[in-house]
Amino acid sequence: MSARIYLDANVFIDAFESDDIPITRGRFVLDHVRGGGAVGVISELVVAELLTKPLEMGG
Repeated sequence: MSARIYLDANVFIDAFESDDIPITRGRFVLDHVRGGGAVGVISELVVAELLTKPLEMGG
């Protein structure tokens, strides 16, 4: 069974807002989860933090 790791909003922000850097720590962690190396766990707070900017922009 894969280990569970908690993914804070900063992991996603780092992964998706660092376009000029080919591999960031956030992307590394998400790739590890996608590859089956761990199970990623988030909370409702992470979802709320990640949706703040898109909702402010009308999306």
